[in-house]
Amino acid sequence: MERTLLDRARWPVLSVRLAPAHGKWWRWLRVVNRNMPDDGGLDVLVTSDLGGSAVRIAGLGEFYGPGLCWEELLTLADMPDPVLSREQRLLLALPFVGDGAVPVDARAVIATAMRSVGATGNVDTLVSDLVDPAQGWFAGMWVIRHGVRMCLARHALRHMQDTSLNELQEVDLELPPVSRTASV
Repeated sequence: MERTLLDRARWPVLSVRLAPAHGKWWRWLRVVNRNMPDDGGLDVLVTSDLGGSAVRIAGLGEFYGPGLCWEELLTLADMPDPVLSREQRLLLALPFVGDGAVPVDARAVIATAMRSVGATGNVDTLVSDLVDPAQGWFAGMWVIRHGVRMCLARHALRHMQDTSLNELQEVDLELPPVSRTASV
């Protein structure tokens, strides 16, 4: 697997299916592994089978983000998927979450997901490392402005200085705001 991930001749892509675009066409969260010698990293994109522009919501390497808030992570995890389980979807997207409003039971939700996919040992310590804002994007503040969700974090791409209102609306169509608790 390491050879595949580091092969400069190709850029591996992890795809997480989102909501249907039109009938049989789907929208996707794509995590692209950029294998460039001096500019490697991960780009997180929202794309559509129908084509058009991909909307970049986060990037690891140059550290742009966060790309998702906690509520969107739960929405993404709950979307039906014939390939990935709810827990797999949650864990694949977790590195791109930064939210100052993570609920108290978030650590338990993540630990449960990790154990369900086979994690053993001191899972709680790993969960703390994944959720601790000092280790990641820091606590992003998410707001609804102009009818779309935006992040006010310093390096966020999901705000109107870096992303057009149309692109922000495209992302919001896939990850609509919902009210819920974090429990699995």
